[in-house]
Amino acid sequence: VVISSAAVNSWNPDTNGNINVITRSGSTVYIGGGFSTINAGAASRVRMAAVDDINGTDTGWNPNITGNHVATISVSGTNVFVGGLFSVIGGQTRANLASVDSSSALASGWNPSGGGPVNVISLTGSTAYVGGNFATAHGATRNRIAALNAYTGELTSWNPNANSSVSSLLLANNVLYVGGMFNTIGGQVRNSIAALDLTTG
Repeated sequence: VVISSAAVNSWNPDTNGNINVITRSGSTVYIGGGFSTINAGAASRVRMAAVDDINGTDTGWNPNITGNHVATISVSGTNVFVGGLFSVIGGQTRANLASVDSSSALASGWNPSGGGPVNVISLTGSTAYVGGNFATAHGATRNRIAALNAYTGELTSWNPNANSSVSSLLLANNVLYVGGMFNTIGGQVRNSIAALDLTTG
């Protein structure tokens, strides 16, 4: 019996720290984590970088983050939405949540200000659902999960109020599936996983 191994190809961005998230848009692969260099130290890329999907080389795109890590990346058109634990990105002060331009890497005006680490972003239409270990978003109380306008950053009234961290979100069939460390969410007892109504929370 001959068993073939799954060979690793030559694609090798070679960062010097951990990777928390990988997202592809067209021929660009966005990566985020806790690293500070890429391509075997050839380029300084702190917490986030963009590489070519064929050869893994750095594209030159550099949002230049100040902070601990990037945990989540979602791309919509020319907007790259970023969540994690950081204070500066794309040349602007942004608390843990930001949108940066896919060409210039400069921060947009989208500034919802997460009041703690953001672990996950899920986009649908004009809404950005975010989860993490925060207690406020856009200056209002939102415990670990919130819904924001994807264009303005304004908070919606949707408020499921999880009692512990949210680490995973999946949108499907007008339902938001949520995973994390909570045991109550949306006014109900739910141990670590739940399904939320997009209108009522």
